[in-house]
Amino acid sequence: MIFIKYEIKDLKLGNIVWACAFSLQDNKEGMHLFTKPVKGMMTLGNTEDYNDKLTKQVGYPRLSYFVPFKLRSNQSSYEDLAWSKAVAISARKYASTEQEAVDRYNSMIESQISCFKNKIRELEDAKVI
Repeated sequence: MIFIKYEIKDLKLGNIVWACAFSLQDNKEGMHLFTKPVKGMMTLGNTEDYNDKLTKQVGYPRLSYFVPFKLRSNQSSYEDLAWSKAVAISARKYASTEQEAVDRYNSMIESQISCFKNKIRELEDAKVI
């Protein structure tokens, strides 16, 4: 099977893709922002009504949102989208399959682990013995 890591420029209206996110946050509200792999669709608007309005415009605007599917749906059509969970397309990383999304998600975590290991080594080396 060929896996495709989507870049934002490659995404098209109506693409069904897998999305994920992971990043550490240095604030008191929480240590990290994460979205485990979730299946959804690329849309123009962040609500069903707004998306419909934009789709009908001649020369409609550029793709702007990723909307995940509802958990207990067929996860294959416009009617199955959880519009309240829409996010800007730049807020996620995309993949063509669930396995690739899992791999991307885990690699983001591994990257953070590696950074912490390097920081720990630097701190260990900074000790005065």
